[in-house]
Amino acid sequence: CLCKADVRSSSLLSSTSFTRISPLDLCATPCYAPIMTIERISHRTLRNESGRVLKAVEQGETFIITNNGHDVATICPLSDDPFPGLTVTRSDPNFSFASIVPVESSCEESSAEILDYLRGDR
Repeated sequence: CLCKADVRSSSLLSSTSFTRISPLDLCATPCYAPIMTIERISHRTLRNESGRVLKAVEQGETFIITNNGHDVATICPLSDDPFPGLTVTRSDPNFSFASIVPVESSCEESSAEILDYLRGDR
């Protein structure tokens, strides 16, 4: 079955800017495809009919936006988790920068000289 990313690049989506397709048309296993249609609209249509498009997205529809006939974006409803798979890792609350041991450098220039060089003519 094709996922949303595959739908954008599908050859079935390369005709006019008002093509409606069903995931059932793209899916080898239609029983697993969601029952919805994806409308392709041009960026001009999005600009002129943004109210209609946003209301439809709010109701669960997905749109593929085209620019000069090329698919460039997908507008879909936000999920409860807008960044699936992204986890937040908290640092160790007992960590202290004072515990970092300085490392001796084999460089002949001082840190101040290196910083002056990197900053250039600022």
